[in-house]
Amino acid sequence: MSFTLSEIIGAPAEDLFALTQDYSVRLQWDPFLSLAQLLDGAREPAVGVRALCKDKRGRWMETVYVSYQPPRVCAVKMTRGPWIVASFAASWRFEPLSPDRTRVIFAYHLEARPRWLSRFLTPLLARRFAAEMRKRLVALKRYAERTLTVRKDATGIHHIFTPAARDPS
Repeated sequence: MSFTLSEIIGAPAEDLFALTQDYSVRLQWDPFLSLAQLLDGAREPAVGVRALCKDKRGRWMETVYVSYQPPRVCAVKMTRGPWIVASFAASWRFEPLSPDRTRVIFAYHLEARPRWLSRFLTPLLARRFAAEMRKRLVALKRYAERTLTVRKDATGIHHIFTPAARDPS
């Protein structure tokens, strides 16, 4: 079963892509996770890089990046995870609407097991995943719009400022 959710966020696509794929700050905005890390010594995502995420209820999932095309799209598929999830794949897409507005699209595909119950369990799992994803997109919007600021200088060039990079004067 596949489903898609989206949110329009007041920040540049490049910065939103970077923010969502930066595992060092993921827990600052993602209300679902208690752990998010790249595996095997990877410092940044790329095709073939594995990641481990654990939710606040202790359920974990290992994924591998199958697509990584900054700043527009990335996708992962599950390699190991909860027994009830037979298969899982997800993608983030970032569609610039203007220099400082982006439609962030999150798409899931999942199937439950056991197979003979899948037609009943998959919609239940999908509903649960969709509810969590909605919360995550709202949290991403809140965090990004509070943290990332776009300013146009006198030449018309856009600059991104984060709280740490802002001039205190």
